[in-house]
Amino acid sequence: MKTLQTTLLAISFFGVAPALADTLSVSPATFAASVGQAFTLDIVVSSAVDLYAYQFDIGFDSSILQATSITEGSFLSTAGATFFIPGTIDNVGGTIAATAGSLTGASGANGSGTLVTIGFRAIGAGTSAVNVFNDLALNSFGEGLTETTSGGSVRVTGTATAPEPGSLLLLGTVTFLAAVALRRTRAGRSLA
Repeated sequence: MKTLQTTLLAISFFGVAPALADTLSVSPATFAASVGQAFTLDIVVSSAVDLYAYQFDIGFDSSILQATSITEGSFLSTAGATFFIPGTIDNVGGTIAATAGSLTGASGANGSGTLVTIGFRAIGAGTSAVNVFNDLALNSFGEGLTETTSGGSVRVTGTATAPEPGSLLLLGTVTFLAAVALRRTRAGRSLA
């Protein structure tokens, strides 16, 4: 872990020359949900060449979405054993900070696939952008990879549902009548 952090910091401060480019994107790019619905979005990499390690943050509208989980995708493991840091969810600020992954072997992964799967719950109506930012990527030589990012959006419809007052009154009445009937039944048994 210390090696990954040191290498990523060296790139950000010393500007190691970027190697071949890849693309990080939110998949699906657009998603429709209803208030209360749980769903997942993937962060996928496309056209990766020798991707060895990555780090990024995710941003979303916390009045519309709530992040619930972060799990490692299968892409890096196609090239060997991995080390994964899920990052820190901040549902007040609408961020997931410092999600990172690295291979532990000698060479990087090539191609396209899922780096991370993020679980969300829709908590309010509206449209939330879901963006990847503060992204860094390294190849197996510790060189920075040039990345382009493509965000997504989630459109949430509906309103939070609460029981209608009439339903609560009906439920309370039925519960009360059942308790009275049970009490009378017990009282009748004790007299017999």
